[in-house]
Amino acid sequence: MKNLTFENIGMVGALGLMSFFLWSCENADDIQKLEESIDSIKESLVDVESRLKEEEENLAKFKKWKGVEERYQASSTKFEAVESELKLVKEKTKEVSIALKAASLDFFKYRNRYRSMVRAKAKGTLIDLSSVKGAEYKNVRISRITPLELRVLLPSGPKGVPYALLPEEHQHRFQFSDEEANAYRQAVAKLRIARARANRVIDADKENEEAISQLTENAAAIADKKSQIASLTRRIKAKELEAERLESLSRQWQTEENNSKRRGKKYSANSRATKASDEANKIRLAILRAKEMVLQLRFEIGQLLKVN
Repeated sequence: MKNLTFENIGMVGALGLMSFFLWSCENADDIQKLEESIDSIKESLVDVESRLKEEEENLAKFKKWKGVEERYQASSTKFEAVESELKLVKEKTKEVSIALKAASLDFFKYRNRYRSMVRAKAKGTLIDLSSVKGAEYKNVRISRITPLELRVLLPSGPKGVPYALLPEEHQHRFQFSDEEANAYRQAVAKLRIARARANRVIDADKENEEAISQLTENAAAIADKKSQIASLTRRIKAKELEAERLESLSRQWQTEENNSKRRGKKYSANSRATKASDEANKIRLAILRAKEMVLQLRFEIGQLLKVN
């Protein structure tokens, strides 16, 4: 290829190239801006395409959810129908259950009446239990029938034969059953527990009554002993005053006797002073015994208070 020169392209071509070059230089900034706008438009286009794809995915999900919702609505309608039918079935079941319960109660009442009648009629009749209990039990008389055993009279006295040992024909005849036996055992156990509790309550009441009675007796005894102490204390004070008076007289009379003796007058050994002194000593001894009694009474009150 030949090099592009003014000679090759000619004057007109050269002028054209120069004009294009000048135009290009003048519009270079516009071109750059245009290119930047194009790049921005491309980026926006990519963003739009991305959002369009996301919307398409959401639309697909929406269509799927719409299908699920339609199926849910259909299922919900079926469920409501089934629920309504179930409600009717429950009501019918409740009615049947009530009727069955009433029928069961009627049956139990009939069975219990029949059982009581059969057992009442059997009382006093003869029965042969030799096959299960030996020759002693041949043609023995029935005395009583409980849910647990058949009571019979033997020459040696009354005996009980557990119903489980009876032949099957006798078990059916007297309407024995494990259900009745278990209910009877439970009732007996509850009765024993109730009696034991009642006995404990009675014993506790007796203990409380005895304790209250003892406390009442102790309180009365304490009050009586305090009254005795008060009485003895008053007597002791009175006796102490009496002893002091006699001792004072004895000293006074002894002084007079001593003065009279110095003047030559004689007195017997049993003079007034001696008698007063002896009487005062006797009173002092009585006071000591009374104080000992007070101490003993206080000790007894302390023991009673410990009991309380």
